[in-house]
Amino acid sequence: MIFIQLVIILLLIYAGCKSGGMALGLFGTFGVLILTLVFHNTIGNIPFDVIEIILSVIITISVVDLSGGTEYLVYYMNKFLSKNKKYIIIISPLITYFITLLSGTGHTALSIFPVIINISKKNGIKPVYPLSISVVASQIAVTASPISASVIYLSKILDPLGISYNQLLIILIPSTFISILITSIIINFFNTNKKNNFLNTNNIVFPKKILNKKNGRYSILLFLIGIIITLIYNILCDYVFYNKIKILSRTESTIIFMLTTALIISFICKIKIKKITDTNIFKSGINACICVMGVSWLGDTFIKSHFHDIKFIILNIVQQHPWMLSIILFFITSLFYSQAATTKAIIPSLITLGISPKIIIGSFTAVSALFLFPIYPTLLTAVEMDNTGSTKIGNYIFNHSFLIPGIIITSLSIILSFFIERMIL
Repeated sequence: MIFIQLVIILLLIYAGCKSGGMALGLFGTFGVLILTLVFHNTIGNIPFDVIEIILSVIITISVVDLSGGTEYLVYYMNKFLSKNKKYIIIISPLITYFITLLSGTGHTALSIFPVIINISKKNGIKPVYPLSISVVASQIAVTASPISASVIYLSKILDPLGISYNQLLIILIPSTFISILITSIIINFFNTNKKNNFLNTNNIVFPKKILNKKNGRYSILLFLIGIIITLIYNILCDYVFYNKIKILSRTESTIIFMLTTALIISFICKIKIKKITDTNIFKSGINACICVMGVSWLGDTFIKSHFHDIKFIILNIVQQHPWMLSIILFFITSLFYSQAATTKAIIPSLITLGISPKIIIGSFTAVSALFLFPIYPTLLTAVEMDNTGSTKIGNYIFNHSFLIPGIIITSLSIILSFFIERMIL
């Protein structure tokens, strides 16, 4: 019976992925209906805390976009990359990494893709080299971002086990950053196609000046201040409220600080709040929330009803081969379509099963494996933007441009996480 249910879940996830958009969330919710009414499973929990964090961050970034912040950022990133053309394969992934690290969502990296493509074409470099690493960098950065839903939730469930939010960041940020840097250097070293002639050499035109430079600068500055305040609170709250009831948890503080930042930016930059829902960033964020809700709900429902069977299987595998947990998370994430959804649906169960928190942390960056199936929005957008055809999805689905950089970066980050973890914990 459990096998039949698992097949149904996989088919629903596949159908949702193939349909695109928020379809994954809708198919996931339909799966909950089947598991509960047909197979009489105990219904799981909806991850409202994760959804609230995603929404608050997306709303704030949407306000920044309306204020001209995205245009401001793209303009100066274009100037910076133009001055460092030879090292675009190394620099561009680091830029998308830090943008995602600060924003908590990989969707913000979309604004940099046209810049990467344009400068690559001008210098005879196939856009696929910097673009493929940049897409993966924007995905794995979510597992190290101080304000991402997945990291905050992981900290929430590991805190009672003696592993603090600060220790988590000290492990995850260096491991992900170094893995991206090493991969970029390797690919840059082996890039021998620096003098390519493309059939389509239409350059993407960038504005020579920013339409609203003042508001753009203010919105970026206020957004950074909001992130810094959120980060400082999240780091210090364990010490300020030690052995006392916390006024705000990390989840609550992130939501409140982000939405307050959005309000301040709207007021100072004179943005009409009703226009937030019209931005592409907001629309993609809503899609992400629906997907997280449906898939996490489906996963939690399945795991709750078959906990003892799953416990036996996972414990046997992980106890004998701890490194296998990273492979398990790798494939689960590729089906769950979200770092936050995987974290919410799987990690609490691993804790309950008695899996060591050290093994969980060491394997955690595997939940960034959204590149396995070429269906994630940032990945698909990169393919569509690259009009040279160098960034592509093969006929066999898995043979796409992001697979090898993704596997290298994820593998290195897991190895480094276990290494750094031994020194910290």
